[in-house]
Amino acid sequence: MADPQRLRKLYESLSDDELVRISRSELVLEARDLLNAEMTERGLAPAARNPYLPPAAPIADPAAEAAISERGLARLFQGMVVVSTAIGLFLWLWSYLPLPISEQAMAIRDADGIGALLPWASYWVLTALQPIWVVAGIGLYFFLRWGRLLLAAAYAAGVIAYVVGGMIIWLPWEGVLVTIATLLDGAILALAFLTPLAKRFER
Repeated sequence: MADPQRLRKLYESLSDDELVRISRSELVLEARDLLNAEMTERGLAPAARNPYLPPAAPIADPAAEAAISERGLARLFQGMVVVSTAIGLFLWLWSYLPLPISEQAMAIRDADGIGALLPWASYWVLTALQPIWVVAGIGLYFFLRWGRLLLAAAYAAGVIAYVVGGMIIWLPWEGVLVTIATLLDGAILALAFLTPLAKRFER
């Protein structure tokens, strides 16, 4: 059984933030009542209670930020980098292998760049960028400062190549892989520049 006197003194010695943090944890009923009394006296809102849950099980605050540790975020980030880099590496090596497609499809693919300012730009720039994307992925995985800058620069160059290089024709599965890699890279850049992970790139 909890000692009310000792608990009261303990709660009185804690800061407001510590009381709020404790209120979100599991407590026996007596300890919960003493905590709520101390919080009310300080003008703090006690944690909401759900009568259908076991005693001392607080209701999660729907307005609170999602809880994920920096380590967990870093692991998620590295997993996304691995998948994106693997797709980029596959697409890079695939271009040097015999394509199992018909001559008609090959003829359509040869129409890349028609009507462009620089018809060669899309093919040659994007081909040159493939190994750069792979190198950027290695830098990103190890949180190296140049990794995120290299990926951002590669996408900037790619956008310019798309604008001046005309249309690009992909096989259906190539389009799927490029779309997945692009979505992953967008999330990777956002995490690398706009979240607490950005600090890891500044070490």
